[in-house]
Amino acid sequence: MPRITCASLKNIDASGFSTPARVISIRPSASRPVSLPRTKGSRGFWRDWGFPDRGLGAAYRATFYAPQDASPQNTLGTLLAALGEPDDARRAYERALALNPAAAWVLNNLCDLERQAGRLQASEERCRAAIAIDPRLAAAHNNLALTLAASGDVEGAREEFLATGDPAAANYNIGLMYMTGGDYVSAADAFEAAIQLRPAFTAAKTRAHVMRLCTC
Repeated sequence: MPRITCASLKNIDASGFSTPARVISIRPSASRPVSLPRTKGSRGFWRDWGFPDRGLGAAYRATFYAPQDASPQNTLGTLLAALGEPDDARRAYERALALNPAAAWVLNNLCDLERQAGRLQASEERCRAAIAIDPRLAAAHNNLALTLAASGDVEGAREEFLATGDPAAANYNIGLMYMTGGDYVSAADAFEAAIQLRPAFTAAKTRAHVMRLCTC
């Protein structure tokens, strides 16, 4: 982990939170949560290793050979989003949603995309729609929490973080929320709660230590 200082604490973005923002090409069942999805094939490999541009060819081929499948369009959207092409990513997600209107994972990805674009009302609507379809989709609860936090609804964000189903990660994320808002005492309390739940949580230990130093 890079060295953390009090001066750098407000520069964290959604990538620093412990629940993934986007849900990649999967076909989740309604009976189980999907918080750490993976794709098969080269398009997912290149994205996961930080080279989304190298997965575009495979993603476009997948949409060609499976035109009625929402999954390749969703994966294409995640690659385009990673490449900083939000409009093209949105179109890919919308095509996926047209193919499968009940795809909570696509709605979640649209929620993430809209939040990053600053369209907080649209982001909240997409995430709530995803949760209505799949209440156990941790990424959607996490993204909704981020959106609510950006809207100033700290308590609502806290509730959504805790709804992800991982109390340690939830408290860590709550700590990050308080940290970026400058409430270092509450942040330290949340990080320490995460450590109590997961004693080997190194990132939480590091941030809890810095928070206590920042409040001295």
